[in-house]
Order: sequence, then structure tokens, then C-alpha cells
Amino acid sequence: MVITKQAFDYLLDHMLDINKRKLNIISPYSLDYDKYTSMLNFFNAYIRRIGDFLDDAVVEYDGCNSPFVTIGSNVYTEGIGTYDSSVYRIVLPQELDSAKCDHSLKLHCCSNAASKALLFRTSGDTAVFKEDGRIKRCTISKIEYPA
Repeated sequence: MVITKQAFDYLLDHMLDINKRKLNIISPYSLDYDKYTSMLNFFNAYIRRIGDFLDDAVVEYDGCNSPFVTIGSNVYTEGIGTYDSSVYRIVLPQELDSAKCDHSLKLHCCSNAASKALLFRTSGDTAVFKEDGRIKRCTISKIEYPA
């Protein structure tokens, strides 16, 4: 995929930051071996997937600035067959209760089913996940990385 230098730099910094912090991120799960290893495997796969993408990326001036959904990105969606539009932010577990979050966003922990359905999707992709007890089908209309 052709991406901008800004997107490449963001994804590289993001990948390195998550890799550096992953053990601290998952430390609250250390008393539950299954949950801890599940989270460790999730973050290792997440880091590996970004690394694989960056290995194949082509950097050009007019490339894509937000190629896919990552942890920390804002995801704008349009409901399929509905007029429901939403903005989601995929966050780390520790950020779910943060008072600094914009309350117009629907926050999802990076390891839950909705986040897993959105992560690595691109604009125009369809995602299906369960939200508030119902199945949500939506199309991703826009992705924004944090400034």
C-alpha cells in the first residue's frame, strides 16, 4: 500500500511504543494466566501485523494518511441499512476510564469483540460486531490517527 511519510512515521512510532509498553499494559491481568497470555498474544500479533505492513509499505507524498484502524485511532462508521453513524476510538484497557476522553466517542477496549472487528480495517470496509446486545453492521467511512 502507498502511504504518506507521516502515516509511516506514526505507525512505526505506534508499533515501537506498544512493544515497549505491552508488559505494563497487560500487568493487571498477571493473576489470571489465561487472560494474561491471551493479552500477550494479542499484542504480539498486533505488533507483528503492523511490522509486516510497514515492511511492504511504499512511502509517497500523495499516499494514504490513515491506511487502517489502529489502537488510538478514531473510526467513523455508517450503519448498513440504518441512518446510524458513530465514532469509535479503540483504546488500551487503562484508557477506558480516562476522564480526558472525548465523551462524543464510543470507547472500546482494544481486546473486545467490537475492536477486533474494526482493527486493521480500511475505509470502505464493512465490520460486523455485537454492541449493546445487538448485531451492528457498519461501513468504515473515515479513519483518523491521533495528532
